[in-house]
Amino acid sequence: MSSFLFLLVSEAQAFTCKTSDGGVIPQGGSNTPVPIRVKIGPNLVNGKNELSNLSQISCKNESWSADWWDEMRLKTVLVVKPELFPLLLV
Repeated sequence: MSSFLFLLVSEAQAFTCKTSDGGVIPQGGSNTPVPIRVKIGPNLVNGKNELSNLSQISCKNESWSADWWDEMRLKTVLVVKPELFPLLLV
């Protein structure tokens, strides 16, 4: 019973995710932002577009139980170098 209670109060641990740039979001998530670069067409206009592209992240279920699940949330997007348009997921 103690191990069952531990699972209820522990952090999410079902998935490990990797980005196309080689960044890793470990089991249980990450408190450190993981940079993900996305290619954006020439039609991007400052202040006019909202971009949420998570297709460059792949996740694998590391759990032994199909009952465990994690969710991924996009909190903020930061344009670090506007001339190159790299995005940083936080």
